[in-house]
Amino acid sequence: MPENGREAALRALALCLGEQEYRSAMIGWAVDLLQGGQDGVAVTLLAGADFEDDRELLRLFRRAAAEQGIELPESEEELPWLERWLCEEIVAGRMEPGAGLPKLRALWRKSGWDRRFVRWCCLSEGVALLEEGIYGAIEPFEKMTLETFPEVMRAQAAEVLLGK
Repeated sequence: MPENGREAALRALALCLGEQEYRSAMIGWAVDLLQGGQDGVAVTLLAGADFEDDRELLRLFRRAAAEQGIELPESEEELPWLERWLCEEIVAGRMEPGAGLPKLRALWRKSGWDRRFVRWCCLSEGVALLEEGIYGAIEPFEKMTLETFPEVMRAQAAEVLLGK
């Protein structure tokens, strides 16, 4: 089932977190819109973007989304909104826990180390230690193993959705 424009825009926005492919995701989204017959000034500019300034790329992406009638969160709401959206994707099974964790950890860094997002850093550190053969080092994940990580990750994502 192909993604609709809003889902593709949200996925591209989420890629801004901790991944280098976000530039191609945003530009690719605009190209797909043009190929689908949906155009606009910002969409056209974004599809041909070749500048280095990431802030300008994101600004243009937001303008293109607005042209398409897609409401993205305001910047002060963006990180909690992205956390919730990523958690929904993980809980629903549309994103693998291992793919979601780096994006969620990036929220903590991008927020200026806001405690609301510290669980993702702890979970990420716990996984890194497990990969090195060190078990039980990070609370509250001391009982986690590499085999139980996906279940633990989904449980943490579900807690965010429940407001915990």
